[in-house]
This record gives sequence, C-alpha cells and structure tokens, in this order.
Amino acid sequence: MRSVRIVNADNTNELALKNPKDSLTGPANLNLKAIEVTFENGLVDPGTVVVDKSFKVENITSMPATQVPGGAIVAATQDSVRWTARAILRIGRYRVTLVGTAPDAIKSDKGTPLDGEPTQLPSGDGCPGGDFTFEFEVVRSPIG
Repeated sequence: MRSVRIVNADNTNELALKNPKDSLTGPANLNLKAIEVTFENGLVDPGTVVVDKSFKVENITSMPATQVPGGAIVAATQDSVRWTARAILRIGRYRVTLVGTAPDAIKSDKGTPLDGEPTQLPSGDGCPGGDFTFEFEVVRSPIG
C-alpha cells in the first residue's frame, strides 16, 4: 500500500493513515463512508478484489466482529480500490484487512499477491504475500 484514506462520500473530509500500526480516530460529524487504498507497485487485478473475502471491513466495537456492508471498485487506473459502506460509518471501532495470502489474496495484473505486511507506508517486506490490516475509530463529535 502506498496510501490509505478514509473519506466521506464526496471526498471533502478525510482521515489519512500515516502509520499502519497507529489507530486513526475521527469524529462522527465527518460522515465517513469510504476507504481508498492506493497500491505501490503494479496494477490491481479487479477480479481479485472481493468484498468480505479479500477486502474486509469489520466493526470490532464488540465481539464477535461483524462485517460492514459495502462494495468495492477498482479505479480505472487500476492502482487503487475504493470501498464504500452502504451507510455512513457509525460511532465505533473498525478493522480493515486487505488479504495478501492465498487463496483470497488481492493480486496484481501479473498475478503477484499483495505485499501487505503493515510495518510502514508503503507497506510490505519486499516479498509477495502478507495481509495489510489497520484499525480506526469513529468517535462522538465535539460539542460546540
């Protein structure tokens, strides 16, 4: 991954992930609804981006975690994916996983699995494979 942004439907508000090991926090009044992931090397094979299999968004506010309903599209440039929730993300804690391990790995147009170890951005350890996972939280909006 080269970059990750959590945005509202019209891209006017955003949270940008700086370090995958850190958790992002944003107020509910940002009306966050979508997650955009830009890949570092190569183009994404759109057939390998499957919601709830290779691109998972879970509400982890309470266990067991629940899948957040949404859909994903690969950009025409094939270098990024935008996942959009069916509704604005409510107050709670979320985990996003992009799968880089077989059999559900997101792959490049050349068939190479995602190099996803979330140690930094760009992500990966130089070897194909590895899941990219990060967490974020939507909190109550400040009063006033």
